[in-house]
Order: sequence, then C-alpha cells, then structure tokens
Amino acid sequence: MDSATPPFVGDEWLFNDGWSFREEPVLDETSTQPWNRFLALLAQARRGSFDHVAELSQLLAEEQPHPLFLGTLYLTAAVGDVRAVVRWLDSDAFTQAAAAVALAGDLSTVDALLRRRRGAGPEVVETMESTLSQLLEPEPERFYQTGLGDDAYDARVRDHVGALVEMHGSDMRFALGAPLRVSRLVIKLALLAEMEQGSRDEASATIGGLLFHLETLTGVPVRGVVVTDGGGAEVVDRGRLGRVIDTIETWEKKHKPRSGRRLFCGRLVP
Repeated sequence: MDSATPPFVGDEWLFNDGWSFREEPVLDETSTQPWNRFLALLAQARRGSFDHVAELSQLLAEEQPHPLFLGTLYLTAAVGDVRAVVRWLDSDAFTQAAAAVALAGDLSTVDALLRRRRGAGPEVVETMESTLSQLLEPEPERFYQTGLGDDAYDARVRDHVGALVEMHGSDMRFALGAPLRVSRLVIKLALLAEMEQGSRDEASATIGGLLFHLETLTGVPVRGVVVTDGGGAEVVDRGRLGRVIDTIETWEKKHKPRSGRRLFCGRLVP
C-alpha cells in the first residue's frame, strides 16, 4: 500500500463520514508504508493504547498527501502532541490545522492562535477567531468577527482564558466555553437539529463539525447524517441525525465520562 489514496477511503472520509471508511481496510501493522503506519496508530488508539502516539508527530512532519495528512493531523490533535498540530497554523493548511486545534480543546494553543491572527489577512483572522470562539464561548459573540485590533483582541481573549483557568484549572480540555463534555456538544447539536430543513442544511458544516467531534470522543459512527445530494449540495438527514443523537446520549449516560478530559472512541487519553 503506497501513499496514494487507497480504495477503502471514501470521498467524504473525516468531513461527513467521520472516522468510518468505505470498507474495512486490511491492516498490516508490520508495514512501514505511511497509510499502514497511520492505520496501525488509529487501531491502537481505538483500543485505548496510546504508547506509540509519538509516531504520529513524525508521520505528520513528513507532509503526507491528502487525505492521509488530514487523518494524521486530526488523530494527532485527538490523542497526540498538540504542538505538532500548532506548527501547521503557519502553513497553507492553516484552516485544517485550526480545526484540529479546536478538536484538541487545549488552552495552551491560544497564544499560537493569537500570534497567527496578528497582522494577518481577513481569511486568516476569521479562521483564528472562529477557532477561538469554538474553544471559549457557547455562541459566536465575543471572539468571532469582532473587528478589533490585535492588542484589544489579545487582551479580551487572555482575560477570558485567565477566568476559565481560575475557575476550572489549566489541565482541562475546553469546548464552547466550558470544560469539554459530551452532553454540551449534544445539546448544541440537538438545537441545530430542530431547525427547519433549509436552515439545517445551511448549517451542515457546523453540524458535521460537531458530529466529528462527538464521534472522536465516543466512537459512535456519524456517517450518513450529512450527505451530498444529486446537485452537489450538502443536506442533513434529520432521521439519521436524531438516531445518532439518541445513541450518543445513551452512551453518555452509560459511561459518564469525566468533564474536561479528552477521549478517543470512549477511551480516556492520558
């Protein structure tokens, strides 16, 4: 298996299919080929074994082609060294790197996001502010599309981060302005699910992002909720979305994961 995209990787892998492949890949954990190295690390993480995650940083540093790069980036954010992800904020892949930073939920990344925002063009500023908003507030208000200058924005963010650390401690992982918790993400998702179909479809990117975050935490598959219609537009399957929400709520009630802790497929990440 070489670095070219293998046939088991669907067109919507990660974005709308979550971690689900088109078909179950044949895994060779002895192979040194990049895809096999990634698959072996993914399989170990799913089992709750994180002894070899340092290899992810090395694999990420080798600048793999898409979508292997994206899989490595997001898996590193979920179970590995977030510093290896932060380095990509200064690359052309800053949008994907920012999404991975939001997935990690680590307040130690805030300074890097602020540095990347400082003096940047509109696209970069919007991306960094969106990521900070996903970390620091339940609804985009104080940190997204602010129009503030660098110094004023930095001060606003750092004051809020200081308050969060004082309230919750610095070792927590955060999402939507509070210690990371499955139920909070589900509540946000359920509110979006209740919108009219047209509005729900317009929010498909937000819904897909929440679903990917929730699958990463719980292991509940989300494939089939956000799909592409015949015209190439993304639509949300309301019935499938409701079933996924119910399954995740049942999982959360059964496992009662600790607030503010990173999980991967239901396994506590050290």
